[in-house]
Amino acid sequence: MLKIYFNEVNDLIYVDVIVVGGGPTGVMAANILGRYGLKTIVFDKLKDIYPLPRAAVIDDDIARIIQFAGLEEDILKLSTVSKGYKFLNQQNSPMFGFKRNASHTSNGYPTSLVIRQPLIEEVLRSGLKKQENILFYSNHEILDVEERNDLVTVKVKDLAAKEEKSFQAKYVIAADGARSKVRECIGIEREDMNFNHPWLIVDIKAPKELDLPTINQQYCHPSRAATCIYLGNDMYRWEIALHEHETQSTYKTDESIKELLSNWMNTEDITVDRKIIYVFRSLLAKQGRKGRIFLAGDSAHQMPPFLGQGLSSGIRDAVNICWKIAHILKYDANEAILDSYEKERMPHVEKIMRHAVLLGEIIQTNNQEIADFRDRLFNYLNSIPNVREALSNLVKAASPIGIGFHHPTIKSDETTLFPQTTVTLADGTKAKSDNVIGGRFALIVSANVSENKIEELKQKLAALHLNDFFVCLQVVTQQPVKAGEILEKIPHFSEWFDKNSVDAAIVRPDRYVYAKGAAEVAGDLLEDLAKSFGIKVMS
Repeated sequence: MLKIYFNEVNDLIYVDVIVVGGGPTGVMAANILGRYGLKTIVFDKLKDIYPLPRAAVIDDDIARIIQFAGLEEDILKLSTVSKGYKFLNQQNSPMFGFKRNASHTSNGYPTSLVIRQPLIEEVLRSGLKKQENILFYSNHEILDVEERNDLVTVKVKDLAAKEEKSFQAKYVIAADGARSKVRECIGIEREDMNFNHPWLIVDIKAPKELDLPTINQQYCHPSRAATCIYLGNDMYRWEIALHEHETQSTYKTDESIKELLSNWMNTEDITVDRKIIYVFRSLLAKQGRKGRIFLAGDSAHQMPPFLGQGLSSGIRDAVNICWKIAHILKYDANEAILDSYEKERMPHVEKIMRHAVLLGEIIQTNNQEIADFRDRLFNYLNSIPNVREALSNLVKAASPIGIGFHHPTIKSDETTLFPQTTVTLADGTKAKSDNVIGGRFALIVSANVSENKIEELKQKLAALHLNDFFVCLQVVTQQPVKAGEILEKIPHFSEWFDKNSVDAAIVRPDRYVYAKGAAEVAGDLLEDLAKSFGIKVMS
C-alpha cells in the first residue's frame, strides 16, 4: 500500500526516482537513493529473488559501496575472502596467477570476496525495508516507458492482480537485465564484441575429505576449459565450457553433471546444489543514457565472467548515477552533471569488458596449436625466477574511470578512488573515514596544513554555501586535552598526499577524487566546484 508521502494525482503516482529491476544493481541504487531521502519505487518482474547461480565475486570497492548502505557487516558474514586465482596449462601447471590481499586494501576491505548472489541479494533487499521512503514491488512487469515534460511515465502491470497502473518520476534507472524492456522502449542499441560461448554453471557441496583447493583454479585446456571457485562452507562453483553439440538437455541430470566433473575431481560424495547453462556474451549499449532515463548493470553491459566484474560493474553504475541525481534533487545542483555518467562509466566498462574477452580467449581456446604455443611460452617465462615470482603474484591495478565530473587538476590516469582508513574522532573513538564523510563531498588536507588555513577553508565552504553537502577532514586529528598534540596520523591518507605531491584534495560522494592541489589553491578549487554545481559565486 502506498504511503502518504508519495503524491498521487489523477490516478498517477509521483516519486523522485523509479528503479526498474530488483537485482543487485537496482536494489543498491535504491538503497543509495534512500540514504539521501529520495522517494523511490523499485519494480521487479520476478516474484522472488532469482535462485540459480550467477555472480560469485565482488571487489573491495564494491564492499565499500555496500558500506554506504550500512550493510557491510551482514555481507562480510556471508562472504569468503578470495585467496586468488591460478591459471593452469594443459598439464595443470601454473602459468600465472592473481594475488589477493586477505587483510585490506586502500578501500578498507580484502581485494576480493567470494559470494553466493542470492544470499547477498537478500541482505541488500533487507536494507530497503529500513527506509520508509522506498517501496519495492515484485511481480510487476514494465509495459512502457515514456519521457515527456521533464517527467518519465512508467506503465506497469501487476502480474498477480492483472492490473495496470502508471507511475511518474523525475528520473528512471533501468537495471532490468540483459533483456531490458526499458532499453527496448527507448531504442538504445548494443555493440556486440563477438564473444558468444555457452558454459555450464554448477554449484556443488563437497565433503571436506575431498581436499579440493581453496584457491580458485582456471583449467585452460583446449579439450574443455573449466573454472573452480571456492564459495566457502564446503561449497564450490564449477564453470565448464560446453562443446557445440551440448545443450541444456545434455546435462539435465545430476548424474550427467557428476560424470562431467569427474574429469577434475572425485564426485562420489558430492551434492549438486544448483545448475544452469549461460551463454557468455560481450554486449555494450551504444548509449548509457537517454534524457532522464539511465541504463545500469546488465541492461547497459553484458560481459563474460572471467574477471568477475559483471555484478561489480553494475553496482559502480548505481553509485555513480545516484549521488548525482541526489545532489540535483536535494541541493539544486546543475543537471549538466548527469552528462558525466556516460563519460565516466562507459569507457571504464568497455575497458574491463575487452580485458575479460581477451582473457576468455586465452582460457578457452580450443586450438591445440595455439594452446601448445601458449604453454611453451609460459613454461619458458616461469623458468626465469624473477619472472615466475611476478607472474604468480599479479595484482589487480586500480582502473581509472573516464574523465567526467572532474576538475582539470585531475588527469585521465588519476580518476581513481581516494583511500579509506580508520580515523580517530574528537571523543577518542574510531570510525571508518567513509562513515565520517557520509554521502557528501569532502575536503581533505594533509598534516602540513596549518590550523589557520583549515579555518579559512571552512569559512570558504560556508561563504560558497557548500557546507550543506560538504565535510572537512584533516589527516591529523587532535585531542583537545593538549593543544597541538598529534594523536594519530592516517597512513593511507599521508601516503596518498606524498605520492601525489599535494596537500589538499576534494573527494566526491562516490570517493573518486574531484580535484587536488596545494592548500593555497584549495579555496579556488572549492569555487570551481561551486560553479560546476551551478552555485553563483560572488567575486
